[in-house]
Amino acid sequence: MYRVLLVSCGTILPLLSGGCGGAESQVGALIKAMNDLADALERNDGPRAKELEERYQALRQQFDTLPLGDQEGAVKTRFTEWKNALIRLEAARHRKPSPSASTGPAR
Repeated sequence: MYRVLLVSCGTILPLLSGGCGGAESQVGALIKAMNDLADALERNDGPRAKELEERYQALRQQFDTLPLGDQEGAVKTRFTEWKNALIRLEAARHRKPSPSASTGPAR
């Protein structure tokens, strides 16, 4: 009897507590994806940037499916990192590539 109780508690407790860290771990993955994508855009690495953009969008969709309260709590704990990564990503997206990094013919 005690063995069954111990096994069921050992199985259920990690599942219940996993929900708390899920949103926070997704925020960490999103921050990393934003910084990686910003790196690729700053280096004008088109193929890598496209791959990272797809990864970022997939992570963003997963994050958007979480309950709003979980999203807000997770972002609140890492707000400064989130804000800085988002600012860097938007700056990299709007930056014009330098002519030396262009792969096209020179004019």
